[in-house]
Formats: sequence, C-alpha cells, structure tokens
Amino acid sequence: MNRPMNNRPMPSTPRTSSPAHHGAAKRRFRVVAPIKREGQEKPFWSRVGMAFENEPKEGKAATISIKLDSLPLGGELVLFEDDGSDAAATE
Repeated sequence: MNRPMNNRPMPSTPRTSSPAHHGAAKRRFRVVAPIKREGQEKPFWSRVGMAFENEPKEGKAATISIKLDSLPLGGELVLFEDDGSDAAATE
C-alpha cells in the first residue's frame, strides 16, 4: 500500500492484466531507499515506488519497469520482491 507524507495508507490502484497474459504471474517489487539515522545501526527503509517485471519479447530477456513516487536524496534504491506485506519497507 502506498503511503503519503502523513504516513496514512492510500488505497491501492487496481491492477489489471491483459487477456493475452492472463494467468501469467509477473513479479512485482517494492522500491525503497535506505535512510541512515544518527545512533541507529540499521537504516530506515522509505518506500519510494514500485517495479514490475515485463514479459520477454522476441527472444530477448525480461525487463523490469520502475515507477517512482519520489526521488531518494542519497541516490540509492533497493528492490524487495513484493509478497503483499509492508514489513521490509518499515524495518
């Protein structure tokens, strides 16, 4: 679920698949940026977007499209495979 600046959940946009690819499971990812904080050993993970795997075309390798809601100041992005939970984005 996307979270705006006030950290309240926003409703997810319904995702649809085309009839030609119906039933094909595409991998989705949460795009997060690590934020280092003073006195903290582990970073805070701020969710900044989503990514999804595209089907391979004409014998070429599959690609991943990334949609960002914001840009990280530190310049680092990490992809966590989306399992339906927000656990990795908040640890």
